[in-house]
Amino acid sequence: MRTTALPAAFVGSLLAAACAVAPAPIPPSAPRATAWLFISADCPIANGYQPEIEALRARFEPRGIAFVGVYAELPVGEDEVRTHVREHGIRYPVRIDTGRALQHRFGVRHVPEVVVTAGGPEADADRKSTRLNSSHLVISYAV
Repeated sequence: MRTTALPAAFVGSLLAAACAVAPAPIPPSAPRATAWLFISADCPIANGYQPEIEALRARFEPRGIAFVGVYAELPVGEDEVRTHVREHGIRYPVRIDTGRALQHRFGVRHVPEVVVTAGGPEADADRKSTRLNSSHLVISYAV
């Protein structure tokens, strides 16, 4: 796994590239890519990024990028998730990663972390993983 620090604008560039180069075959109504947002209800970094994530969602969802929030720090209850979604204006679908299945599938080690995959949420594709922290983004990729 290689890791490189990149400026925060990289996520937008990564999503723009996913819009431009969609793997075939994906039906026109299906997402070109999915941004899996591994978040936590009580993470100040993830919560601080929510306005920027919402801006990215508003920009790229119409262009075929699906966004899915994944509550990765357990235990977390459905009531806590509903409250968090409401308080932070989260407008994308969310899931609780019970059993950490999605974390294991994508090799997620930290919250917050964004994983962008080709196709919709049910597609199994190559992984590009972008970690968010307070000062920069780090992209990790398998070589």
